[in-house]
Amino acid sequence: MNDTIRLISDLAWRMRRDQLRRSPDWQEAERQKETLYRAFCSRHRRNHGLLCAVNDLLDARGALAELESDGSFLLGLQMGLELGSLRVLKKAE
Repeated sequence: MNDTIRLISDLAWRMRRDQLRRSPDWQEAERQKETLYRAFCSRHRRNHGLLCAVNDLLDARGALAELESDGSFLLGLQMGLELGSLRVLKKAE
């Protein structure tokens, strides 16, 4: 990936993250996730192996979700670049 695409990808990721954090739906989902996670950790605090395994699973799922998101963005960017090079849209006169 060239530097320009990397820069655009990083900028879009940050903008999407910032926009999501302002969303009431995202904020509620984040609160619910934290509540469930704290309750789970409290309930199983003596089972270090289980906590580590669950954290590893969450990390793996998060990594996959991030790769899926990045892949979708890059595919959209590539499609936009290719459509732009086809000159499908007429210029305004």
